[in-house]
Amino acid sequence: MLKLVSFAYLPGHIRHCQVELGPGQFTFVPVVSTDLATTPLPPPTLLTATAIVELVTAFQAMDIARRARHAKRDRSQRLGTTARQRTRDRHRGNRAHPHGGGGE
Repeated sequence: MLKLVSFAYLPGHIRHCQVELGPGQFTFVPVVSTDLATTPLPPPTLLTATAIVELVTAFQAMDIARRARHAKRDRSQRLGTTARQRTRDRHRGNRAHPHGGGGE
């Protein structure tokens, strides 16, 4: 069980509970996700065993297709510069474009 420390309105004007996870460790949880919510939660969605199997099958098929597509590539997507050159060019010392903008 978490210890309630306070309430707060965070960005988006959503009310949160500040809770203590452990000594000196705090986090925020939306009030609607707790038993302190004033509005009733919608009924949970039932996920059947068949639906889970279909979901896992679809996920695995997407992963296989993605790997096959990447395996067919025979060259890097970034041609012409090495990672070291790209990193060096992004540093503030790039005199041609000190703010990272284009040269135009």
